[in-house]
Amino acid sequence: MKKNTETIVDDNGIEMLVGYEYDVSLSFQAEYGNPSTHVDTMIYTELKSVELVVCKNGIELLPFMSEKQKDFIISKLTYEC
Repeated sequence: MKKNTETIVDDNGIEMLVGYEYDVSLSFQAEYGNPSTHVDTMIYTELKSVELVVCKNGIELLPFMSEKQKDFIISKLTYEC
């Protein structure tokens, strides 16, 4: 798995530092030559830390987040190194 860290900033200037690991599974055809068995590229993401940064101090939020909140954070990641 690849490791990455990203900073996510919203419209209000709230900054979150997100550490995560991810693995990419490229698209393929489950049955060669049959386009109806096409499987799209998938990215498995595991959050390692989510810190809210306030006045240069980080507050760890990951233990308090629901699955819906985690999914929202994952949807904002760009997977750039």
